[in-house]
Amino acid sequence: MTLSAGVITPHPPILIPQVGGAYLDELAATVAGLGRASDFLDEVGADAIVVTSPHSPLFRDRFIVRTDAGFEADFDQFGAAGLRYTIQNDVDMARNIAVACQAKGVPLYCWEAHGDIDWGVSVPYNYLGKNRQVISISISTLPYEDHYLLGQTIAESLALTQKRFVFVASGDLSHRLTPDAPNGFSPRGLEFDRLVGELVSEGRLSDLRMIDRDLIKAAGECGLRSFIVLAGAMSKAKIEAKVLSYEGPFGVGYLVATVRAKEGETDV
Repeated sequence: MTLSAGVITPHPPILIPQVGGAYLDELAATVAGLGRASDFLDEVGADAIVVTSPHSPLFRDRFIVRTDAGFEADFDQFGAAGLRYTIQNDVDMARNIAVACQAKGVPLYCWEAHGDIDWGVSVPYNYLGKNRQVISISISTLPYEDHYLLGQTIAESLALTQKRFVFVASGDLSHRLTPDAPNGFSPRGLEFDRLVGELVSEGRLSDLRMIDRDLIKAAGECGLRSFIVLAGAMSKAKIEAKVLSYEGPFGVGYLVATVRAKEGETDV
């Protein structure tokens, strides 16, 4: 079944109520946006999700897909003692994606880690999972075009299954929006966030690859490569996109958006 929908989501652990506590009030727009994104997944009938995360094991020359039967999400490191649950993997599909990637020269390798999943997967899952199976794929420091091709190959693989998958691009925007931001302040941080929001809202996901490299560096982002994998995954369809929320109360930009293929409008 053709991949027909995607979600862009942030992943700060403070989005988990047991972690964020009172700080969650300052993320009201993001929480509401994720609620609407969850409704979107229900609307499109998502059986499972593919998640790309910048906090999964990162390699210079390859991508990684987890092939554990399940992943443990543990928020003890963020102060939520005892908050732990298991996320089920679609192992067969994960391996099929790896085989397809190897056939196309995309360096995606299987890894049965038997360890906790990172918060780039577990935080979005908390809002979007609803006991859906998850395929977890890491990004890399490979060029943007390799990420785009990875997305295209993922979509081609998913077209061979009867399950309905939604692609979840996990990532935050600039980490330099305010003087007390995690990576310090840059006036270009907001410029970057506005440009990404504009490209997404206009459905110009492929143009994310063309953003000026100096602007990317100045912004101190972590999600662009995830978004470019999503762009590749949706590249064969005419799409409509909607920004559901954006805010940056702690100096980091949090964007929630949905992407949907227009019915019957597919490029050959």
